[in-house]
Amino acid sequence: MLSKGSFESFDLLRVKDVVDKFNLSHLFLGLLSVGLIILFADYAWMLYMYRKLPPGPIPLPLVGNTHLLPENKPWIYFEELAKKFDSPVITFWIGRNPTIWINDAWAASELLDKKAALYASRPKMLVFAELSGVGQYNLVNMHYGDRWRVHRKLTHQGVGLQQVRKYRGFQNNESQVMAYDILHDPKRFVTHMERYATSVVSIIGFGRRVASISDPLITQVLAIMQRAAELNVPGKSFPMIMETFPWLAKFPRCIAPWLKPFGKGGRGSAFYYALADEANRMSQQEPCYVKQLFKEAPKYDLNATEIASLTGNLFGAGSDTSSSTLVTFALACCAFPETLPAAWEELDRVVGPDRSPSWENEPQLPYVKAFVKEVFRWRSVAIIGGQPHSPTEDDHWNGYLIPKDSWVQGNT
Repeated sequence: MLSKGSFESFDLLRVKDVVDKFNLSHLFLGLLSVGLIILFADYAWMLYMYRKLPPGPIPLPLVGNTHLLPENKPWIYFEELAKKFDSPVITFWIGRNPTIWINDAWAASELLDKKAALYASRPKMLVFAELSGVGQYNLVNMHYGDRWRVHRKLTHQGVGLQQVRKYRGFQNNESQVMAYDILHDPKRFVTHMERYATSVVSIIGFGRRVASISDPLITQVLAIMQRAAELNVPGKSFPMIMETFPWLAKFPRCIAPWLKPFGKGGRGSAFYYALADEANRMSQQEPCYVKQLFKEAPKYDLNATEIASLTGNLFGAGSDTSSSTLVTFALACCAFPETLPAAWEELDRVVGPDRSPSWENEPQLPYVKAFVKEVFRWRSVAIIGGQPHSPTEDDHWNGYLIPKDSWVQGNT
């Protein structure tokens, strides 16, 4: 039989169990209340900012407008939003972060050209910069400051307006090789254009020609450029969803499958530095940008990552963009064949049938020059305006606030 003491012990255990459950429920309710208060305060701030920023869709708590992004071609959607809100400059919230989209050339000129010094900086980009391994040492991701000015100066020394005039000779040579290759193998015209563009940049940067479409340099460069493009287009799928929820990047890689495509990052940096180091060690190499960088490295305290980024940017700015523009030119010729006879007539009259055109013929080829400019306008290579900008202080446009350090993106 159970004693009176046993019943008392049982009652005490029941009371303790009830008290523990009561405390746990209160703790849970307390944490939930604090979380809701923080969420409410944060959303109140978002709505407050929403009224001060350029027009756009009303954001939701935490996710902003991310759920509205289309699966592909977001630039078309942003253009439609500009028409809907009757404003060339709109706000679209990526999570808790407002991004400013500029949708016409006049507004872009007013903000990014006339106020270039104010918008020279770059926002913090988790996916493109930090997770990909590119990092903040690269000029395309760098915040405005002393290192930014050093990188910009060194870039202009290699591919500034006056410098590129020195490269016209081998540009002519490589264009003749490309024309010959297309003539003998027209089905692979895209590959021949990619070889041409990669070779020109490789000569500038490393003093090294790309003589064949089978050169592994082409494959590696195009793979890196393709990956960079994928990581630079806003979307609501991985990996860009991490710009909305940056805490997703904090998980250990062993339990976060969405981080596995990034590996350890920095593949492009290691590749470009290896090319640069090899070119610098070759004493018989022609003068090139890499040799200049290694010579200037002690003066500007350049590390290996910075040298890799400066040389890699040549391919990002000159290789993929040039070959894509040439492909667009071919598309324009097929889409508008009625425009070609006038170009042929001008080339035959100025250049003749026995040689290819050169830079010396440029002043006598106004129709061809206009054709080229129209190709640039018709299908821009950087549809969403390249890398985003970020104002170094608060700015205003038509009475709307553009906050300091916000993400400002062209879409023209």
